[in-house]
Amino acid sequence: MSIVRDLAKIAAEKLIYTLETPREVRREERRQRRSQSEPWQTRYFGMLPMSFQVWRANRRRTDHLQETDYQEGDRNQAEELHQVQNQQNNPQPQP
Repeated sequence: MSIVRDLAKIAAEKLIYTLETPREVRREERRQRRSQSEPWQTRYFGMLPMSFQVWRANRRRTDHLQETDYQEGDRNQAEELHQVQNQQNNPQPQP
């Protein structure tokens, strides 16, 4: 029976605290608690999500750089390479 009594006491204390403190004070306390807690991804998975985000950002940056290099590079070389590949894939019959 002491467990039930303890639970009733805790519930009564919480109810009294909620009734006595203004809503704005309770909201401010809640904001402070949430700002101090770490994100759930870090809590459950450690540094893995952050390392994945860094890897993905780095990969996007290098992909973007490769695309811009290709766009700014010599288009004639790209066209010649494309023609050679087409000739290899579709050979013309020679008379």
